Amino acid sequence: KENIMVRVEDHGAGFDVETIKRSTSFGFGLKSISERMDNLEGKFLVESNYGKGTKIILMAPICLGNDS
Repeated sequence: KENIMVRVEDHGAGFDVETIKRSTSFGFGLKSISERMDNLEGKFLVESNYGKGTKIILMAPICLGNDS
């Protein structure tokens, strides 16, 4: 399969990914993106560490032509 990948990285303050996942505020931002990627049968990866920034990778399949 062909995929499209988007990678966003910063060198900011960073955060604890597990704490954010358990938070109710995760629901409107990262949670929404995660659900959309699931619907596309894609992948959504978040890596972050305090003082070292954050890296987010989105990967989704591209439908080229008629694959039926």
